[in-house]
Amino acid sequence: VNGGQTTASIYSACKNCDDPRLEMISVQMKLIVASGSHVENLVGNISRYANSQNKIKDTDFASNQRFMLRMEGFSRRLTANPGGTLHGTRWFFERTRGQYLNTINLAKTESECNKFKQMYPKDQVFIKSDMAKYVLSWDWAPWIVAKGAENAFAEFEKRRFGSDHDSLPGGEHVRAWKFKDAEGNPQFSEYYYKELIGKAILFKQLDKALRKCDWCVGYRSPILSYSLALLHYVVYNSRK
Repeated sequence: VNGGQTTASIYSACKNCDDPRLEMISVQMKLIVASGSHVENLVGNISRYANSQNKIKDTDFASNQRFMLRMEGFSRRLTANPGGTLHGTRWFFERTRGQYLNTINLAKTESECNKFKQMYPKDQVFIKSDMAKYVLSWDWAPWIVAKGAENAFAEFEKRRFGSDHDSLPGGEHVRAWKFKDAEGNPQFSEYYYKELIGKAILFKQLDKALRKCDWCVGYRSPILSYSLALLHYVVYNSRK
């Protein structure tokens, strides 16, 4: 649907203004009904070309991919118990831009807001390009991560969200985590998501350690990615 932003602005005016006077306002829109096996690619292309006048990142266009929807589903129901705490926490995968803050703003009471923040701490929020950094660093491709978030995400998509080649460590595991749904589309298991969070934890802990080091100022990002790749290399070869 084109006209969504205008409709949202009218709704906001109606909700927040004492006398919005909207009775005579109408919004022209274009509605495309998509169905069939090609709906995912069709919707993505419509979003891309209908918004070509605005600067929109490739990560934004990927928001409605089945893979992203699946990761979002896992992030909303899988709870960890760090340090044996009574009430565990979850990692919030921000499938669409600003999703975390929008969810907080929708809380009806302060108690509801605090409960959400306790369940999803701010330092456990990650976006699509973050996911690409975690996986590509672990997959021995830190030079791709060093090219920037959008380049990393493009390669992440190209590799179908993880190692899938016999020569790369972890490839056999990614294949094991994949299966086909009723329509023949590749899916990923819950275990894939859990290991993704494991890579995120390692990535973030290394980042915290490097932030305390003066010698890596200005180069922390590539050093971080190469360090995680080296860690995996050491672990991988120690098992041989």
